[in-house]
Amino acid sequence: MTGKEGMIRKYFCNNSSEEVIGFVMKQPFLSEPLCAAFEKQDWADFPPVPQTYVVLLKDKTLSVKRQLGMMRNLDINNRVAIDSDHLVMLSHPEELARVLNAV
Repeated sequence: MTGKEGMIRKYFCNNSSEEVIGFVMKQPFLSEPLCAAFEKQDWADFPPVPQTYVVLLKDKTLSVKRQLGMMRNLDINNRVAIDSDHLVMLSHPEELARVLNAV
C-alpha cells in the first residue's frame, strides 16, 4: 500500500483496528506542529509539577529511543509504557485513560 493511507498505516496506526484506521483516514491532515520536546528545556522559572511521560512501545513515528530522549529534554523522570502505536488515544483509549487517571 502506498500514498497517504500506506503512510498512516505504517507510522501512525500500525497497532490500530481497521475501524480506527478508517476514522483516521477521514480526518484532515496538517503539518507537524513545533514540539518543545525536541530540544532541552529549562524549567527554572516554573514551579515544580509532577510529570509522567507515556512511552508508546509500538510507535513507528517516534522510536522508544527518541521518546526517551524527549522525556530527558523535558526533564521528566517518571514514565509509564503502553503497548500502542502513535495514536494511543484512538487505538488504546481505555488503557490511556487508566494511566492518566493513575497519575
